[in-house]
Amino acid sequence: MFIRETILSVQNQTYPDWELIIVDDGSTDNSLSILQELSANESRIKLFKRDREPKGAPTCRNIGIENARGDYIIFLDSDDLMAPYCLQQRGKYISEFPDNDFWVFPMLIFMEHIWDTGRLTNHTTSENDVYRFLRSDIVWTISCPIWKKSALMRLNGFDESFPNCQDHDLHLRAIFEGLRYMKFLEEKPDTFYRKHDLDKIYEPMKPLKVLIGVNKLLKKTTSTYSGVIKNDQRMKKNIFLFLFDTSRKYTRNQAFQEPRELIDFVKRQAGITKWGYFRLKAYIFLSSIGLNRIRGYERLWNLLISRKAYPKTWGSKRYTTEE
Repeated sequence: MFIRETILSVQNQTYPDWELIIVDDGSTDNSLSILQELSANESRIKLFKRDREPKGAPTCRNIGIENARGDYIIFLDSDDLMAPYCLQQRGKYISEFPDNDFWVFPMLIFMEHIWDTGRLTNHTTSENDVYRFLRSDIVWTISCPIWKKSALMRLNGFDESFPNCQDHDLHLRAIFEGLRYMKFLEEKPDTFYRKHDLDKIYEPMKPLKVLIGVNKLLKKTTSTYSGVIKNDQRMKKNIFLFLFDTSRKYTRNQAFQEPRELIDFVKRQAGITKWGYFRLKAYIFLSSIGLNRIRGYERLWNLLISRKAYPKTWGSKRYTTEE
């Protein structure tokens, strides 16, 4: 529905030396005809169709990486936009700090036009990036970094087994694997996240489906990096917070066995404290017998786990200087 606007935002770049790779995931609307029309009239646009399983964003993004001819890559969802100065701004910092594997820039949330909310997807805090990601406070979204293609290849791209949360997985792996990066989140936003309920890859109205990816992310991260996590108390604390938020989403949808199994798995792999384990199990049990329908129940649990001390920062800061 918005793909034409997205492509136009790339064509309007002040930096002209770009290549746009579009991977069709088997669209059933008129998107493919639009893409064919636009690519026929623009030699810098390359259109590919997903030619292997599984269906989904990670496979399509990997196909894009494989076919990219340039040294640097930015990922755009089909409904998000680039500012005209995006590539020029990012290229400037790549030139100044060339030894990094990726560079991270700010993104603005919008509804109808790009300045209507003025809210940033995220911003810099004093907390370490890996700690924030481990408690599901998203430090940057998929379009915020510009990557060296070679760095993405070292990470083996996206994990194609993820139905969602593949971005979170990639960003955590990049940090754990020691990739070098810099953030420029105080600069002018150069990409724009469209907040709407149409044609979203991430489907908030299907929470149990979304939780498949969250479950996989927690299991993969805690098993792959268990040695690091076990020796870092803050990592364990933040994974506990992620587990609690995940358990809350499960129980609100009357699913109780999945969070029990997830908590047991994470405890074996990464080690959460006995007190943390007891609180998680108690929360699920009490929710399963209906106490989560009592007024004040969730507020009490927020106090028990000190949830207020670890706020999520998505959309919490306003960008005040409009072009």
